[in-house]
Amino acid sequence: MAVGFLMIPACIIFVKLFLYNYSMENVIPQKGYKLTLSINTKNQHPESIRVKTFAPLNNSKQTISKEQGISDSYSFSLSNDGPNRRIIWQSNKISGNNRMEYVAYINSHHMKYVFNEKTVLNEYIPDNIKVYLKDSEAAKESKKIQVNSQAIKKKLDEITKNANTLYEKIQAIHKFITKDIRYINFSGELDAESCLLLMEGSCNGKSRLYVAMAQNLGLPARLVGGIILNKSPKKITHQWVEIYINGQWVPFCPTNDYFAELPKNYIALYYGDQVLFKRTSGINFDYIYSFETVNLPRVDAGETFKDLPINIYGLLNQFEKFNLSLDIFVYLLMLPFAALISVILKNIIGLETFGTFLPILIASVLSNTGVITGILVFFGIISIVYLINTFISRLDLLYHPRMAILLSFVILSLLITFSIGLKFNIYSLVYVVFFPVAIVAITINRVTILMEESSFKKLAMVTLNTIIVIIVSFYFIHSTFLQMIMLSFPELILALIGINIMVGRWAGFRLFEYLRFADLIKGIPGNVQNNY
Repeated sequence: MAVGFLMIPACIIFVKLFLYNYSMENVIPQKGYKLTLSINTKNQHPESIRVKTFAPLNNSKQTISKEQGISDSYSFSLSNDGPNRRIIWQSNKISGNNRMEYVAYINSHHMKYVFNEKTVLNEYIPDNIKVYLKDSEAAKESKKIQVNSQAIKKKLDEITKNANTLYEKIQAIHKFITKDIRYINFSGELDAESCLLLMEGSCNGKSRLYVAMAQNLGLPARLVGGIILNKSPKKITHQWVEIYINGQWVPFCPTNDYFAELPKNYIALYYGDQVLFKRTSGINFDYIYSFETVNLPRVDAGETFKDLPINIYGLLNQFEKFNLSLDIFVYLLMLPFAALISVILKNIIGLETFGTFLPILIASVLSNTGVITGILVFFGIISIVYLINTFISRLDLLYHPRMAILLSFVILSLLITFSIGLKFNIYSLVYVVFFPVAIVAITINRVTILMEESSFKKLAMVTLNTIIVIIVSFYFIHSTFLQMIMLSFPELILALIGINIMVGRWAGFRLFEYLRFADLIKGIPGNVQNNY
């Protein structure tokens, strides 16, 4: 029977690869970001409120696959404003606390440009690009990018005096601003000339000076405002530079020393020297950006493989219609694989855990809480259950009321932890709210049973084994390579069933048992053999 379960997926995979020219490269979902902007407003008296900001751009580095504005009190609109995309929330005669959210799914990738050392100035510059030249009206009117500053021109001549090519001149500007201009974490605005005079600046001061020097070389150059998705949640945005070279905009970041390249987690929100938010004055206003990594389906995959007997990607694209994340489907596919890993660790290695599926369930939620936070929450639940159960066992209560009391204490502890995280902005504590109540209840039940039947030493050992299985299962579930394999060939679930049948028939020693009884297995004379 096990062989049959292994042969069926093997045949299906053969048909896909050799009869339908199935290509994993064309169908694997792409890793992207779900970016959320949350805004809170508060005002005492009814009034009309208008909030304007920028939506992420669609360009060669990043594309928006889906976006929406969410609010019960504000109307949401999205419109083009030159090269930028404007978000507008508006409401009439509104008061009190109100919240609005913008959610976007972004497919972004790392970009690196090959900068030819023999590159020369652009011979032809389109009209829509000329606005970023030194002699344009926009450049002349800019008060923060002083392209005609004598101090900037003098320093540019000084740092490029030994540079012969355009490449060497841009490289000299980049090296000077990156290395010689000291970075300061300054929340205010700093113009290009002040940045040079002070020899220090934040990302906006460094980038403005970069643009001013590049424009003085005769190159179109502009600021780009955005956000680096390196920590969630966050308020800090970022600015970098783009220079128009050989018909394309090439990025440079003097703050983090990226020359003609940008990492995947740089998300552009707007072009130009813009203000991130414009809003009605006199209201309390607060905002926060948060993000998570998600799987985004390839738009054309369903059509590409429409002739397959089972077109799994046609099904995946239906997730969009119901506003469901593809991650849900990925986790469903990975759970049988994680279950097999758990079975091997238990039946072959010999790790005793709290049940078969509890470690897998906990591993599946660690992407929300984080590995360290999730493990600490799990260990905290066990500790609370042990302490409280030790105390209330003296009351001679019936089983079910005792379980309800333990659940109440655990939930109370999680709420206290959540409140502390909110009060002191410790977001790792806030994420305990993602720990499902079902997992909490199962954990309480397993711990109390083990406390009644075994010793504290056994409880500690099972807890350690469970944590090991949780961590191993987590990294298998979140393995990009394994996700690619399971998404491309979901029929492998049948093969997993076959492997489980073979493991289920295993009658030999477990690894830990082999180590424990090694002397007996090898037939070494001992006290046991002397009894015969």
